[in-house]
Amino acid sequence: QQAAAQVSCEDVTQRAEASYFDGRLDDTILMLDECLKSGQLEGEAEERAYLLLGRAYFAKNLELEAETALRELLERVPNYQPDPVRDNPPFRTMVARVREMMEDEQQAQLLPAPALVLPEDGATDQPFDVSLFWRVVANAQAYDVQVAQDTAFASLVADTSGVLASVFNVSLPDTVSATYFWRVRTINAGGLPGGWPATDAVFQFSTTQPPVSVVVRQEPPVPDPETILPPAQVPGRKRGLPTWALVGGGAVVAGAATLVAVLMTADGDDDPDPIGGIPLPPGRP
Repeated sequence: QQAAAQVSCEDVTQRAEASYFDGRLDDTILMLDECLKSGQLEGEAEERAYLLLGRAYFAKNLELEAETALRELLERVPNYQPDPVRDNPPFRTMVARVREMMEDEQQAQLLPAPALVLPEDGATDQPFDVSLFWRVVANAQAYDVQVAQDTAFASLVADTSGVLASVFNVSLPDTVSATYFWRVRTINAGGLPGGWPATDAVFQFSTTQPPVSVVVRQEPPVPDPETILPPAQVPGRKRGLPTWALVGGGAVVAGAATLVAVLMTADGDDDPDPIGGIPLPPGRP
């Protein structure tokens, strides 16, 4: 029964078109209105019914009803253009006016730009693969995202449309300490984008700073001074008294803050015992 009703409604549409060209406008409107309200028309048949209904209303100077029918047609076929031969100029003008009104309505429903979150404005030391976050806008279908090297967004690094989430990952050139600017705009349910945010609402960030080079100078260690023991017999030496010689023969050791003279017993032992130390000032004693 449903298939039969569908065929019957399509037949009514064809008869309504014939009655329209015969000038029987009321019959045309009645048949089409019944078919459309029943919900039995689909696809091209429904589109043709609204077009024919708009023509019939327009021919009867019922502009409001004609605009309503044409609005239904343009919602289903946005790129519809009147037939320059079959449709007269006043009808074509009405179609253009209805389309303009619909576009104005869509523009009035444009959504604001979202608030940017991360990276925060002025953030530094960001990685070259950075994630951009912003707040969700109610009724948004998607977002457009731009990243540039200038505030005019003339030198774009990323320009992506239709981002479904409120986050976007972008890979930046491996340039240290580079500054980037980013912004987001919202796309409404009709697929129309809103405006870009104002300049003062655009965020900027910079990439990782170059590593700091640290040069460590390895100073050579201060050598221990050479220990010089006096010979067993030193002229003028009294036996049993300690004799001593200056470290290094009295030479100055570079880098040494002080020198220490070590007194040793000199009683002929092969292994003399130290008996004390005397700090000497730097330089040659």
